[in-house]
Amino acid sequence: MTVYLQPPAKEWVKQFERQKALLENHDHPFIQIEHIGSTSIGTIHAKPIVDLGAAIQMGTALCTPDYELLAKHGYVFHPHASTKERLFFKKEYDNQIFHLHVMEYESEEWRNKIAFRDELRQNKQLAKQYERLKVKLAKSHDRPAYTEAKGPFIQNCLEQIKKRNM
Repeated sequence: MTVYLQPPAKEWVKQFERQKALLENHDHPFIQIEHIGSTSIGTIHAKPIVDLGAAIQMGTALCTPDYELLAKHGYVFHPHASTKERLFFKKEYDNQIFHLHVMEYESEEWRNKIAFRDELRQNKQLAKQYERLKVKLAKSHDRPAYTEAKGPFIQNCLEQIKKRNM
């Protein structure tokens, strides 16, 4: 699958806010919903997919009614794309794709997603480096290889954040 990147769009934030409001207006298990991924940075090219990070209480899990509520709102659970640390749901609506990542609040996975996003929002030079990498990889990699090839950059960034916060 080819990786297609788009210039930053203000619409991504609006789409996130609409999805967040949709989820918050119903009886949901989330204690926090955040805009994550490259569309949350606002200044870099990104795949036109809006990623939502939804935190659940540590030590809890989604139950059948939670899955049913998400399905009612168009979020399809993808067990093959989920991990031990993160449940993955996908929604396609009005020519837009949304990825919902459900994680335990304050888990390492949650903290890393938020820390990486915040670092790119605050450090414009680092965000541009990441964007250049993404553009280069998109030209020569399929989707799985593209995602994997970004890993070292992300890990290095997270290690620098941890060192700085020690």
